[in-house]
Amino acid sequence: MNRRRKYDMSNRAAAREETRRRIIAAMLDVFPATPYPDIRIDDIAARAGVTGQTVIRHFGGKAGLMVATTEASAAIISLLQTAEVADGPLDGVIAALCETYERFGDAMAKLFAEVHLVEGLAEVVARGRADYLAWLDRALRPHLDPTLSADARAIRMAQLVAVCDIATWRLLRREGGLDPEHALQAFSDLIRSVLGHSAQPPLP
Repeated sequence: MNRRRKYDMSNRAAAREETRRRIIAAMLDVFPATPYPDIRIDDIAARAGVTGQTVIRHFGGKAGLMVATTEASAAIISLLQTAEVADGPLDGVIAALCETYERFGDAMAKLFAEVHLVEGLAEVVARGRADYLAWLDRALRPHLDPTLSADARAIRMAQLVAVCDIATWRLLRREGGLDPEHALQAFSDLIRSVLGHSAQPPLP
């Protein structure tokens, strides 16, 4: 294969990935505020600057696009959270959790409610949930009191899973009306309370 042909193939692959990225980004824009049954391929295509046939060629249809969008979002979330865990401090972990919910929380909550409408999506969501729980365990278990018994540690981790759930974020942000900064502090106080750490000074 000559150099020119390799260059052309590389350009085509890059263009293909960019097209997929734009289509997925369009789906992410539309999905949080639009019931899944009302989402139209042609609307997504127009937003992405492509044709409906291009969307179908890349993803096979609306269900395939929804699955691919969920997988792409999960990959972004994983990178964000892994980077924060590597740094270790509790504040970084809590910030990563809140940033995840700020960026994807509304879409995630809607996804959980509509997962049954999309063929193949339940498996993707289940994998994402398992990855999230594993991350939460890696991120927060080191902050537990080392003198606790195994049973007590298990109870604390179950409490942390409950406190860190997306439902808590929605209560704080959407029903409680807290802005992102105060929601972060509220999350921090809840998590620190379960861990037995002192709460941070209140924001002005």
